[in-house]
Amino acid sequence: MGRLIVLFQCEPMFRYSTPPMFDCATALAASVVSYFDPESKAISPPRWEKERELHKSTVEFVRRGLEIEVAEAWSISPSVPSFFRGVLSSIKDALERPGMPVNQATIVASRVLSETRLLFAMQNFDANSASPSKRRSDHPGKVSVIIPFRATVPHDGRLRNLLSCLRVLTRQSAGAVSIVVVEDDEIPRNRGALEHYDIQYHHRLNTGKFNKSAAINFGSSICRSDDGILCILDGDAYLDETFVDQSIGCLIESGCKVLFPYTDMYFIQPEDTGRIYEKGFRSACPIFGYVSKNAPGGCVWLFQETFDAVGGFDAGFVGWGGEDRDFFSRVEAIEKIARLPGIFAHLYHERAPEIKISMNSGKPWENDYRASAT
Repeated sequence: MGRLIVLFQCEPMFRYSTPPMFDCATALAASVVSYFDPESKAISPPRWEKERELHKSTVEFVRRGLEIEVAEAWSISPSVPSFFRGVLSSIKDALERPGMPVNQATIVASRVLSETRLLFAMQNFDANSASPSKRRSDHPGKVSVIIPFRATVPHDGRLRNLLSCLRVLTRQSAGAVSIVVVEDDEIPRNRGALEHYDIQYHHRLNTGKFNKSAAINFGSSICRSDDGILCILDGDAYLDETFVDQSIGCLIESGCKVLFPYTDMYFIQPEDTGRIYEKGFRSACPIFGYVSKNAPGGCVWLFQETFDAVGGFDAGFVGWGGEDRDFFSRVEAIEKIARLPGIFAHLYHERAPEIKISMNSGKPWENDYRASAT
């Protein structure tokens, strides 16, 4: 039987995060975009498939109830944000006209917000957020951040995101935290780019599909300490400068053995990711992307004993998907989990090959699970 998840009130992993705000018109426009935009399915095929019919019903209401023409094909606009703005403007104008079904629009929008877990959003991050309180861990044991990684295609965004993440981590860890990057690939393809940083680089030989679970387990075996703390982190995170100290301090103060330092993930659009690199996060606002509610992956802090108790990650999951939800479920079954408010800001990279194949095939998504994988 699963334990309660505690929403621990503490600073989030990204200080400037606030929940995306949706009024009636914004929720309707977001649902329309989520239905048409191929990136919606690419982010999470299982969630998109479950919510597709709901978004379709929103599109039908906008067309028939609000009398707004919405194109069938995704050639309607040169960019997702401009399409969103156009649809939003049309919906707002329609709701102000006499005789429009405003009450029905509110019902449809409420259903979108209550029943979807993946939704397009426009986020204006709070540039005036107060600095977080000082929080330093007194934990005497070893602390390790494990980042599983593969980037086989030049300029697909993965290496750039990882290097950005490492620059932040190495500035704040000051040698007190071991940063372990495990490149899970047939060759140590990116060793040269990564060895310039104060990290432990390891290559795990894998001639097949990326195996995130096996890479994490490999990293855990390298930095293992019975009283240690582990952070399992995706290398696409946009991190706050106080991420390490805040997370360790919050984990210890919560009294829990597991901490997710965010509640929702925010998958940032390609154009906005580019602007973040050019201008910085706050200067790039507003930032468009997809909010994934109560996401199970991205970043988790936990004690080594808890990682061992559930047997680590299940290496039977190969390629994209499934391993984070499986790990979360097994941990939740034995431990109380603390979650912080706010978001995990996920910078864009090209999607995994199997996701692209699934999108083009039109078939329902299935995880590639191989029980014999090691």
